[in-house]
Amino acid sequence: MAKSDKTDTKTGIKKKRFLEALENKSYGVSVLEACKIARVNRQYMYELRSEDPDFAMRWDQAILFGKQTLQDMAMSVICEQLKSGDKTVAMFVLRQLDPQTWNKDRERVGENAGPVQMTHTVSPRFAKVMERLLRETENPVTSIT
Repeated sequence: MAKSDKTDTKTGIKKKRFLEALENKSYGVSVLEACKIARVNRQYMYELRSEDPDFAMRWDQAILFGKQTLQDMAMSVICEQLKSGDKTVAMFVLRQLDPQTWNKDRERVGENAGPVQMTHTVSPRFAKVMERLLRETENPVTSIT
């Protein structure tokens, strides 16, 4: 086996270990942590990323998977808290779903004494899940104080 073949094989193994660490542990692992788990040099991984568009695409997919995993975990916590009647979480959800209605008491004053426009955006998926949960909750929140 030629030296370049060995290098390519070693590089392929390093890429694979890194991507597996980033994707499988992505619910709280940064690129640095994934490098530590995979026992690879972070700077070297970034160099490979800049040289290999396919590797860069798979890296981005692993990061996206991690974000989706975190969202799912957060959504599970929110669902449980809503079901238990947690008014703080309920208020958060309502403010995310309908900021114009639920943020009226939160007007801010800017440097020039004018109101500061506050806007919130939520993903359609988040809004749909939260609306369903608010309808299905066993202990509906009837007032937020």
